[in-house]
Amino acid sequence: ASIGDVAANTPSSFSRTLNAPDRSGGEWIGATALGGNYSHSGFSMTGGLRVDANAFTAAPQYNADLDSQFGVRTDHEPNSIDVSPRFGFNWNYLQGGFNRPGTGNSINVSPLAIAFRGAQSIRGGIGKFRGVPQPTLLADAISSTGLPGGVQQLLCIGSATPTPDWSAYSVSESNIPSTCANGIPAFSDTARAVTLFDKRYAPPESWRGTLGWTMAEFLGSYVSVDGTYSYNLNQPGLVDLNFAGTPRFTISNEGGRPVYAAAASIVPSTGSVSAVDARRSASYGRIANRVADLRGDAKQIAVTAIPNIPFPAGMIFLGYTFIDSRTQARGFDGASGSDPRNVEWAPGSFSPRHQFTAQYARAFFGGSFGITSSLKTTSGFAFTPLVAGDINGDGLSNDRAFVFNPASSATDASVAAGLKTLMQSGPSAARDCLNSQIGTIAARNSCVGPWYATMNAAMSFNSIPKSNNRAHVLINLANVTGAFDELLHGTNGLHGWGQLPLPDPLLLQVRGFDPTSQRFIYQVNPRFGSSGLATTTRRSPFRITLDVQLDLGRSSAEQQVEQNIRLRPSMLGTRAPVDSIRLRYMRNNYSDFYGFLLRSADSLALSRDQTDHIRVEQAKMRAIGDSVYNVLAKYLAALPDNFDVKDAVKHVNDTNDEMWKFIYAEKAFLVETLTPGQIRRLPSPIQNLITVPDFKGRFFFGNFPG
Repeated sequence: ASIGDVAANTPSSFSRTLNAPDRSGGEWIGATALGGNYSHSGFSMTGGLRVDANAFTAAPQYNADLDSQFGVRTDHEPNSIDVSPRFGFNWNYLQGGFNRPGTGNSINVSPLAIAFRGAQSIRGGIGKFRGVPQPTLLADAISSTGLPGGVQQLLCIGSATPTPDWSAYSVSESNIPSTCANGIPAFSDTARAVTLFDKRYAPPESWRGTLGWTMAEFLGSYVSVDGTYSYNLNQPGLVDLNFAGTPRFTISNEGGRPVYAAAASIVPSTGSVSAVDARRSASYGRIANRVADLRGDAKQIAVTAIPNIPFPAGMIFLGYTFIDSRTQARGFDGASGSDPRNVEWAPGSFSPRHQFTAQYARAFFGGSFGITSSLKTTSGFAFTPLVAGDINGDGLSNDRAFVFNPASSATDASVAAGLKTLMQSGPSAARDCLNSQIGTIAARNSCVGPWYATMNAAMSFNSIPKSNNRAHVLINLANVTGAFDELLHGTNGLHGWGQLPLPDPLLLQVRGFDPTSQRFIYQVNPRFGSSGLATTTRRSPFRITLDVQLDLGRSSAEQQVEQNIRLRPSMLGTRAPVDSIRLRYMRNNYSDFYGFLLRSADSLALSRDQTDHIRVEQAKMRAIGDSVYNVLAKYLAALPDNFDVKDAVKHVNDTNDEMWKFIYAEKAFLVETLTPGQIRRLPSPIQNLITVPDFKGRFFFGNFPG
């Protein structure tokens, strides 16, 4: 309990695992789904059913005594089968049309289309989603059945703690104590713990509903709003079936907090509490019944925007997400305030309420060089003020702290001084939640940590001079904010920029127990609520990663020519027909990016007019590709057996260059057909074709024919 105790060789407790058997098992997991789609006049919907099932291959042993005493079976396996219905829709409700510069007219222009070009869409859906049980789920239950040979631990506190003999321990493991010293019987605990699954246990599941609105064009910008609600069922929890739940006394200066151990079972010098008194049966320790009867819900709103800035300046993506999540939990699951069997609602632990994102990308020199960066700013995580140690006697060190009034004469002077300092000049995470809860047991997840920001960036070199496109270089910069922190403040003065802030939740440390007044003696942790680097060893360093890809050996283009002209790549000396060769080069060298646009019609919010014109242009480009590569196919099919492969590669490259001249010329059609907001939503290769001057990059989507 102190440095002095270390020097005097007087420990406050001793614990040891006496037996830890091996565990083995497995699980079969399967799923199947049946669905359908319907679309008509700007409206489409999809739906179906998904069936999930799991079956474990090993079960824990049956403990008849537990069945007799508590009416539960240790050999239950949480096998299950479940059906999940799902439905979704998308409706392009405003068919605004588009303007065709140079044609002398406009197509299907409505008054709204003047401000909102392109289709506006509403999308949504609802469905049931089921978690997948992990194969290791039964591991603890297999080894902790309460039967001989299972997991068994030894715990000694107070006068039952043996005095260490380090020299003897170093000679042989057999010298390490396997029993407690003579002392108060309640201070010795060797009862076997048990883990089992409730017969109604089921994998977590949730019903989720979504509703989104896309404004493909508002003054040149792309905007979308999405809302999600999730109602979570079958959330896992624990219930200690061996917990008697009978208070032996209450702590008057902590709001009447119940204690389930007798005052005589608490060590006065350290405040350590024996869990033996709180049990229904002395034959067993904690009987952890894994249940799935808890609930939770989450609400989320996400707004994304791609603002209207000149294309040569690059592209900016902005996003904001608001999350409000709650979940149920018992005191056995963590952070107990009174009776650990009580179910309470509380905010989610690792769900930040606000999150802002900003991304930037730009291509230079015709697409041969590009930069991207991403900045994310997030509000803090919720946490609970805790006590270091078990003070209610349920055997778990997870009790919520009582916030004493530092101005009260009844509060211990040292505790009052420590709390006053925290409430006046401590971290904001400590000040806000402590001042609002004076005189009460702190609520679960009632404190919120500080905001934090992270930033990553990358630079890509897609065309290295004199490398014949064999070399590509990518430089990744991870945690750029951490680099600025060290640059501005030095190694010894870091402010923690770019580090995940995990505030210290420990408010009070137990330093003893007064059996006369039946009160615990505490010490305030001066670092409560702090997320500084001194409170954790976790670090997210600034990293620079250099990735270099270099193609060695014989030219892949030469190998492709030799394989493409054969009936099959492995059949040497054969020659494929003209149609087969043409289709191979169409498949590998022609980019059907219009097919990609049509498949992305929902996310791009394409109107019917836009979709129809893109289909016509797609057919025209396919006809051009057929014609161009048909000439190449006839040339390759007629080559002699001893043909010059380098000359053949030159013909292939010349044909590809000719085809890409037609593709590059599609820039005018794309600009006329798509709105600026839709262009900003395109993937970077197609977007660069439109926005980067003299773009000469190539991109492939590989879906020809069909």
